[in-house]
Amino acid sequence: MRIEEISAIIILLALFDPENRAKAETIGIQDSAPYFVEGKDGKAAGFFNDVALEISKRSGVNLSIRSEPLARVSAEIQNGNLDFAIRSEIPGVTELGLVTDFPIIVVARPGISLKVYEDLYKIASITYSRGTFHNTKVQHDPKLKLTESVDAATALRMLTAGHTDAYYGAACSFVYLAGINGVKAALGDTITVGQGSFVLLASPRSSSLPASGRLKAALASMRDDGTIKSIFSKYMNSDWSPN
Repeated sequence: MRIEEISAIIILLALFDPENRAKAETIGIQDSAPYFVEGKDGKAAGFFNDVALEISKRSGVNLSIRSEPLARVSAEIQNGNLDFAIRSEIPGVTELGLVTDFPIIVVARPGISLKVYEDLYKIASITYSRGTFHNTKVQHDPKLKLTESVDAATALRMLTAGHTDAYYGAACSFVYLAGINGVKAALGDTITVGQGSFVLLASPRSSSLPASGRLKAALASMRDDGTIKSIFSKYMNSDWSPN
């Protein structure tokens, strides 16, 4: 075999070596409805899933979507095991742009009066989802009796079974889950205790990468042309109930 032929083979092998191909950037999303669901065709779907797919398409960045429990997404975006994530804000983690705002609520089970914030002091147990970082008075109030659950779905089961008296967290998660599970009647008095935002986050190791700027620009264009609202309405109504 001639030297030229050997050289050509070496070049071809290098081109097709997986190590030399553009590697996918990882993006984490919460593995529960309405953020991640299985579509009628059996394929992955959901609000965050569809937003991530569109960001990847517009930016030209190969994004590998990883659906995980909220607490794991929170930990892995901070320790760098995820390059990017879509979730609520985390102090100290770089934000690349807003996806959507949402109300932060406390909802009591029927029979418990909850009209104003001070009523929370009379509630025996208020459950929240592990990995929650909503920076509200509720989360920092030492007088409140807060307990942790694995996720919003578990908290909903606890509320309907009478194992907790109230839930604290994002309205979108709880109201949506109550709707699709047919237990909306199990939600009693509700008060809004703050406002949160779902944002596109970049891990400490990824915030300065070229891909970050491209993802940021793609997300901004999706907000500007109404794509975010269109994806939202595919799954939810304005009150966060299932569409």
